[in-house]
Amino acid sequence: MQIMNKLLLLAASSAIIVTISSFVMLKDDGRAGNTGSPGESTCAASGCHSSFTVNSGPGSVYLTSNMNNWEYVPGQTYTVSAVIKYTGRSLFGIGLEALTSSNTNAGTIVVTNPAKTQIKTASISSVSRNNLVHQLNGGTSSDSSVFTFNWIAPSTNIGNVTFYFAGVCANANTTSAGDYVYNSSKVVTPAGSVGLQELDKNSNSLTVINLPGSSLLNLSYVATQSGLAIAEIYDIKGSIIATQDFGKQNGGDINLNMDIIKIQKSGVYIVKVIQGSQQFSKKIALTF
Repeated sequence: MQIMNKLLLLAASSAIIVTISSFVMLKDDGRAGNTGSPGESTCAASGCHSSFTVNSGPGSVYLTSNMNNWEYVPGQTYTVSAVIKYTGRSLFGIGLEALTSSNTNAGTIVVTNPAKTQIKTASISSVSRNNLVHQLNGGTSSDSSVFTFNWIAPSTNIGNVTFYFAGVCANANTTSAGDYVYNSSKVVTPAGSVGLQELDKNSNSLTVINLPGSSLLNLSYVATQSGLAIAEIYDIKGSIIATQDFGKQNGGDINLNMDIIKIQKSGVYIVKVIQGSQQFSKKIALTF
């Protein structure tokens, strides 16, 4: 009888250990501090999802919003969505921050779907950064997942705000092996108050040529990473007047042709290109 009781106890203990181990293996809710922002790496470089180089493979991550031209009015609330895509994958994750130019929290990130997302913090350079991250299995969806939240803009004009974000495209095999990680950033500017000096701070890194006899600008630069490439043109007041999405570009020497047929007023403009977490800009004079 004693032997039987010991066997039953051993079996029960083994079952508990297996259950706990399985729970730990499947615990894939989001972690803060892996957005690729200044002072942070991404999950691809932290040993969490390190099977592939960040931004490799056919997947992507980007933001959408109801902000007009990605400009914020102090104190206003905006709806922002992080979209992660990878055909054939069924589990996705997100990590996102909104930071000032000094890399502190900018505005307030508000969870609108607690079944999918939550707020966690990470201490970076002694600053507690607020992160929007996914819930356990909150990104379960075929081919893509959208993580939507509200962002309350700062109560005053604090200059540019940058959203840093990273998405995981997992294969749902209960381990971190075989997963892809993508990261990017998006600059949000104060409505109608962005100066040319701020926009043109990286002017030496972008070459812009107005191709003769055409409505195209040739944009050339050297990218150190692959990522989605988006070109924007700002007028002298700092308002976006044209934008073009060039899709995913590899690292290296990049040449893009941007259509400016809708710009018909001569003047000074800033051309800006964002590829992944890199930004390039150039001040130019256009004559029509």
